[in-house]
Amino acid sequence: MISPVYVSSATRHFSHGELMGLLDVSRRNNGAAGTAGLLLHSAGNFGIMVLLPKATSFAC
Repeated sequence: MISPVYVSSATRHFSHGELMGLLDVSRRNNGAAGTAGLLLHSAGNFGIMVLLPKATSFAC
């Protein structure tokens, strides 16, 4: 399993509703791709870890 981690900072404030929407879209996309992940948010910063099968290739 490969687990890339991405860290980024928002360029604007995200409301609670926007964060929940982002989480919903992420869950749908991950389910369709057969992957799983972890989305963290604190004070405008995001941390994302994606769990990918070892044979998966990805570009940054």
